[in-house]
Amino acid sequence: MTRVANLAVALGAALALGACAGEGGQMATSPEAPAFQTGGVGPACNLTNLRKATSALFGNKHPASEIAKQFTSKNQNTAAVNQFAYNLFEQIEGKRANNWVSGDPEKGAELTIQIIACAPLDYTDNALEGTANLEAARDAFEGALDLLGTGTYAVRGGVAGETEIVSKNEQAGLRAPSDFATWFGGRALVIGFSIAPLNFSNEDEAGVYYDWSMIRPAGSPAMSGLATISYCVSNAYDGIDNELRIQHLAKGQGATILPIPTDDGVSDVYCDPTLSLQPAEPMTFASRLLEGLFDMVRPTPLFAGTMLKGPVSGTLGDFSPTGVVDPDTTLISFAVLPTGGRTNTALPLQVLVTGEGGTPWAGITVRITASDNNGATLAPCGTEAVTNGDGLAVFPNFQINSPGVVHLTATTIETPEGIAQDYDDVSIESGSFVITGAGNQPGCPAP
Repeated sequence: MTRVANLAVALGAALALGACAGEGGQMATSPEAPAFQTGGVGPACNLTNLRKATSALFGNKHPASEIAKQFTSKNQNTAAVNQFAYNLFEQIEGKRANNWVSGDPEKGAELTIQIIACAPLDYTDNALEGTANLEAARDAFEGALDLLGTGTYAVRGGVAGETEIVSKNEQAGLRAPSDFATWFGGRALVIGFSIAPLNFSNEDEAGVYYDWSMIRPAGSPAMSGLATISYCVSNAYDGIDNELRIQHLAKGQGATILPIPTDDGVSDVYCDPTLSLQPAEPMTFASRLLEGLFDMVRPTPLFAGTMLKGPVSGTLGDFSPTGVVDPDTTLISFAVLPTGGRTNTALPLQVLVTGEGGTPWAGITVRITASDNNGATLAPCGTEAVTNGDGLAVFPNFQINSPGVVHLTATTIETPEGIAQDYDDVSIESGSFVITGAGNQPGCPAP
């Protein structure tokens, strides 16, 4: 298998990955009518079911069975069993890597659900949590453990220096902004699975869609920093001048084109030129999986063909559905523009950057230049900003230090690392407005 490119590591921007703290507690159980946890997690702990599910996947004389026996009626759903829960998750991960056969995805998903039921663990994805979403959670685990290897099922955070998370077929990957153990503050189960939403984006879609989430101990602190995700994309999409990016969330649900990573790193995500996989048939539970965000089908292989390019990388702080898109170009407009003002005083200014389909584009640097009514260049202050998750570059310290009639020009810069080529810089000019006050004063205020 030929390595095509490395992932990049995200800088430590202060965005937290949403780790849902559980409410805890469970109702009594009985063999006739098992109750359900009230903390929004799923079925109540049933030690018999946990051990049966372990034996179904591993057999009776496997080390996993001994781990399952460490769960007792006295310690179930207490922090004391979390170590056993993640040890069992690791056993599933290990078997999937080396000895995975037909029927094992279903058995592994069932065991995962039973483990979560007996430990104080929470999903970071609310759409998978709770008894109403049990079928969705089961299928998510089956997708993460699929036979074709497109899904991801990995335990990280136990020790320093752990490797990046990569799907078994090496077509999807995730890298922490720091060491997993530091970032997680303990162990977590990370799952990922391929999805195929309908009309995910207003941009051109490249056919790759993926969903990531985690199972963390209840009450875990939020994690700061942006993870880097990466997907392999097929040349079959569009081999001519496409510059691909990752979109976070579906259109109409807060969709944002993610910023590219800013530093080179070492991450083992490969794009296999021989891989060719076919999508599966739709499933009836699809519309419930993300509660109507968009239509989707059973987790399927990542979009692949005879030639693969990539990976396409982006940084995000919330493990929600993502897809690879081609924004085609950057579009720029003034969202907030001064109508007038005084010299040496902050003026309201915001610039919106989107893809051609109107999707907000994060991580784009915008530079402002200014000129007077005669075309002479001015020297304003606070002239650079980076677009946020809403695609807005906000300039809180923008000032004009010369009175008169002023025109502004906003220009996008630093939009490199497209798969085929860089995007062209795009500029837009404002109408005129009048600045009054004293004359030029040297220097700019601190940001």
